[in-house]
Amino acid sequence: MVDPERDYEASGHLRYAASLLALFVVVFVALAWDPSYREDWLLENVLVFLLVPFLVLTYRRLPLSKISYSALFLFLCLHEVGSHYTYAEVPYDQWFEAILGRGLNDALGWERNHIDRLVHFLWGVLIVYPVREIFL
Repeated sequence: MVDPERDYEASGHLRYAASLLALFVVVFVALAWDPSYREDWLLENVLVFLLVPFLVLTYRRLPLSKISYSALFLFLCLHEVGSHYTYAEVPYDQWFEAILGRGLNDALGWERNHIDRLVHFLWGVLIVYPVREIFL
């Protein structure tokens, strides 16, 4: 017998995952448009070209939680920003200055662009929960 509550839950989960995928496609296309260095962008997006189809193809057999999909979505969006500019040239300091009137580097006493370190750290943090789910 079909459990209507479980069926509703599953359709909500599918809508959530599909919404994140659609939003990521928008982010991907926007940041794929005229990246700073096309060859670097292609190389840095090998992960995206493998991971996103894998997640889509395995959704039914290996559905992850909303937390996992959200974590992967957040990482992939940050990764797309980094690959659009190349990590070393992401203008986050100018963004902070435009919004807050002071650059983040000035506020923290940094002399270089640390976005690569941040995104690599977040990769470790954001991948833990999905990997845990896969192994459980």
